[in-house]
Amino acid sequence: MKGQRIVLWSVVGGLLGVLGLGWAVWMTVRPSGPEVPDPVGRWAGGAAAVELLPEGRVGSAQVPARVCSAALVDREQSTEIEGRWKKSVLDDVGPGVYVDATRKDGSGSCRFWLTAEENGKDLWVLVDQGFVMKKD
Repeated sequence: MKGQRIVLWSVVGGLLGVLGLGWAVWMTVRPSGPEVPDPVGRWAGGAAAVELLPEGRVGSAQVPARVCSAALVDREQSTEIEGRWKKSVLDDVGPGVYVDATRKDGSGSCRFWLTAEENGKDLWVLVDQGFVMKKD
């Protein structure tokens, strides 16, 4: 009986070791999406322009109000924002830039993702399909 327990625990331990090693290898070599282009600089697209400064701050930035809130009456109206950004990874989407900002008019926060396009050179706003921003 004691010998069977030792064999059983040895098998379980071996399986866990193999699964752990497999997971580590997968996390190292798994395919990833396109790399985020160097986000520092001025990005523009349509009525929007966002300046991402080197130290993780958002400089001069203006985005359509719909990017900040879907509940606004005039969703096309431009709104100025200020805040911070950081490179990050969003599940099911891949690498991108997360912007955590506030509206300069004091009407609330504005948080959105900019994700890398397939070409690795452009960013697009995740909450607004087709809203591509190119680096100036």
